[in-house]
Amino acid sequence: MRNKVFHFLIFIITGVILITGCDDSWRRDRSSRKWNSQDPYSIPIEVRSKEYQKGNLIPNASFEDGSMSTSDTSGSEFTLKNWEIIGDGVSWTEISDSASITEGKYCLKISRAKSPESDTLGSGVLSDFIEVIPGNYDFHLSIKLSDIKSPDSRMGTKLFKSVNIRVQYYDEHKKPLSSMNRYPYTDTEIDNGFKGYGFSNFWYIDSMPWSTYRARSYNYPYSDGDIPDDCRFIKIFVGLQGNGTMWVDNLSYHYSKWNFSPKEKTDSLRELTYTPYDLLLPSPKEMEEKQIIKINEYTNPVIVSEINNNGIVSGIDLLKEQLGACGLTNNIPVIAASQYEKADSLYNLVIKISTIESDSVKAPQQGYTLKTQDAGHSDVISISGFDHEGTFYGIGTLIQLIDTAQNIIWGANIYDYPDFLGRSYLLSSWGDSSELQNDYDNLQKMSMLRFNKAYVGYGQTKNRKDWYNPSEIYIQGVRSIGKWYEKNGGGSLAIMINPYYHFEYEMYVPDMSDTLKYIWQHDEKGMQTLKAVFNIGMQSGATTIMLMGDDFVPHEKDYRKLYSLWTDEDKERHRTLAGAQIYMINYIYNWLKNEYPGTRMEFCPPWYLNEFIDKSRGSAEAYFDELMANIPQDVAIIWTGNTVRSLQIDEVDLYRYMKYSKRLPMLWDNTLYARGLEGIYGGYPSMYPEKAILCNLFEPFDIEVPHDFHLMNDGRHMYVNGSAGSELYKIKYATLAEFLWNTNSYNPELALWKVLVKWYGEENAALLIDINNSYFKILRYILMSEIKEEDPGKHDRSAEKEIEEFNTLMLELKKDNRCTKLAEEIENMELKLEERLSALQNEEDESDQDGNRQI
Repeated sequence: MRNKVFHFLIFIITGVILITGCDDSWRRDRSSRKWNSQDPYSIPIEVRSKEYQKGNLIPNASFEDGSMSTSDTSGSEFTLKNWEIIGDGVSWTEISDSASITEGKYCLKISRAKSPESDTLGSGVLSDFIEVIPGNYDFHLSIKLSDIKSPDSRMGTKLFKSVNIRVQYYDEHKKPLSSMNRYPYTDTEIDNGFKGYGFSNFWYIDSMPWSTYRARSYNYPYSDGDIPDDCRFIKIFVGLQGNGTMWVDNLSYHYSKWNFSPKEKTDSLRELTYTPYDLLLPSPKEMEEKQIIKINEYTNPVIVSEINNNGIVSGIDLLKEQLGACGLTNNIPVIAASQYEKADSLYNLVIKISTIESDSVKAPQQGYTLKTQDAGHSDVISISGFDHEGTFYGIGTLIQLIDTAQNIIWGANIYDYPDFLGRSYLLSSWGDSSELQNDYDNLQKMSMLRFNKAYVGYGQTKNRKDWYNPSEIYIQGVRSIGKWYEKNGGGSLAIMINPYYHFEYEMYVPDMSDTLKYIWQHDEKGMQTLKAVFNIGMQSGATTIMLMGDDFVPHEKDYRKLYSLWTDEDKERHRTLAGAQIYMINYIYNWLKNEYPGTRMEFCPPWYLNEFIDKSRGSAEAYFDELMANIPQDVAIIWTGNTVRSLQIDEVDLYRYMKYSKRLPMLWDNTLYARGLEGIYGGYPSMYPEKAILCNLFEPFDIEVPHDFHLMNDGRHMYVNGSAGSELYKIKYATLAEFLWNTNSYNPELALWKVLVKWYGEENAALLIDINNSYFKILRYILMSEIKEEDPGKHDRSAEKEIEEFNTLMLELKKDNRCTKLAEEIENMELKLEERLSALQNEEDESDQDGNRQI
């Protein structure tokens, strides 16, 4: 996926130079000495674009250009163009592994048996100087490992820097620069040159197959890939400091797209035109454009279908409504195939809908074909689903191809199927009946976006911690939404419950009252309570449950990540937290197996990400060893990636977690709000205020994952966090729909632009991107005072000018009724910015008055 995205962005960024270059003349006369990695706008757009277009900056990145010594047969005496050999045990070898992910013939091999503890670099290769500019860079490589141990293993340590991948920084005179860089979250300095962090917390690696690794110093919210402001050259070292064998290939180091604002990344898309074929959401896997079918007063339509499935019947009703919007009667006949054969000459628009029933047909789940034919006296559109769900999606595609503005059908031949089979979204935490009604009204839209699971969150309803005593609105909401799915098809309910939610986050056991401790335990009474709450959803047609054991599990010792039981009785019954959760999981699993067979069960453990395991002081490893050996293999284990909000996930991250989960996990993604998040756990605005202009109110789903990532998730299911109740989140989820259906070909920028154009029109799409650009410029001015503690007066005029620009854009947007709700949400957010700006200005005035008094 990474390569496809990169080549698409080459097109976009090239367009940026042509389209927006003249708008940024004020940047050109800035000295390059003022260029700042944390402030993309400090660097002229032409310079950034040119750097991006260079692609991979590493020469001889796959080690294909070299020569072997004529007297050596071991491969250890050789030279590599653009690389210096460091240390011993380094060889240049042909790739014989059939599982290799390289396209070349050669790779680098490093073997060490007795690495000295005093060796801080190791053996490997060091590149020649590579010219760079300030900014953010992506660094990837292919790697294979065998029998990797720390050189300090006598101390019982993890691997730490045993896999030693480094970027060395140099100024314009090629003098070394410090690699230390501030991490704002902890206000500490970390080694930004070391890029082997993904391997650091393994205790030992016995054998890891060829994997694509994103070389990095740390996870989100650290802005990994930034280089020092004074850096103009780098060198790359890839080596092994520890013991074992390491193979390396396919290095890539290039300027990342996170040096460009959303406006810069999408400006060139405004110059293109889009047809309904282009705007199909999600895009079909294969499509051939066919004849356009005109609808007029002479059109006599019929739908041929014998399927008695609620979802398909509902889909046909929607299809009839769409045809009705083209001036046709809503009373379009739906007849059996036998009836049609007798009366086919009566109809000149025939829509045939069927599901392939044969077990012998090897077709993708939830897939379908759509074919358009000119049969002479009639136009025939045939939809054949590979199962009923696929048939429903085929109808949805046809509905999108019916152009009610021009009264035509855009004919096509389509072969289509999803990558992810479980595509979910989160319902709101209902505070009142209006929020429930909003979710209810949104069900059809989300169903047509092909989300087939709607999760009810474990918080249930707002401001309530008593999960064990569901509120009336919760019960009403679950039942009403369950009934909707029963009637209309297109998906089903999924129920989350966290039986620890009545505690505070990672609560300290000695701080608990006895009353709080004994609300719920891992005993028969506790299981009956848990079962009763789950049963509200199960009786309403839920097909998935997620049992949560995260965030609110208490701890007893002096460290928050040492989760524990909290009553003497539970300790007597189960001895360990793993033992108690084994009992809970198996109890619920067996109940579902007996009462609701076929229900999917998911479990989120306390240590649900790699970094939490890293910080567990070994307790997570012991927990997983006990848990995974004693629960059913078909219980899906939840994983959020390398951290809570994982913007990049690679094969090494997955390999590591699977060492504990003993199965493919299911990703719980928290990134729809990651980059623009403020507060202590925030993203760019909180940690890197200058980078706020990279954020997006309509942030598309945008994470970096390995190729075929859908095959790396349990059952090809995935959960994404964030309620779909607002207009902003509906846009975000629409881009997610594209990713879940077309994982490998997904492009975030194009997906977002497609959604905005499809829902709001091309002119409004451009307006919305401009509004976003203006909004985050205002926020940036505020943050420079709030976080960077700059004088508020420094940005007063710029902020006020940007507010004027924002208001002008909003006035234009509000002229279109399609944008009313969205405009209201955006305007409310911007008003809060104005309040913050006013508060800063008041503080400045008070400060000035105090200063005058002292004088």
